Amino acid sequence: MAHEYLEADIPGLLVLVDLTQLYWARPSAKTAAELRQQRIAYGLDPMARRRLQWEVARAEAARRPDPQPSAKRGADPRLRLVSTA
Repeated sequence: MAHEYLEADIPGLLVLVDLTQLYWARPSAKTAAELRQQRIAYGLDPMARRRLQWEVARAEAARRPDPQPSAKRGADPRLRLVSTA
């Protein structure tokens, strides 16, 4: 999500950092409510991302290709776990 933020967002994100620190130092309902609102404003929950039409890459799409295909690595060690009896 970092690539979605603009330089103009930095002060608001710093406020969010301060609110988070304040909440963990002295938890209160008022701080929690403000923290929740700020998190929504910056797309830090699933519904906020949906409203902003941001998409997070799926795990399969983000996974790096295996540099060595399994055929080159030898036998699959999981096969040793299978009982031959």
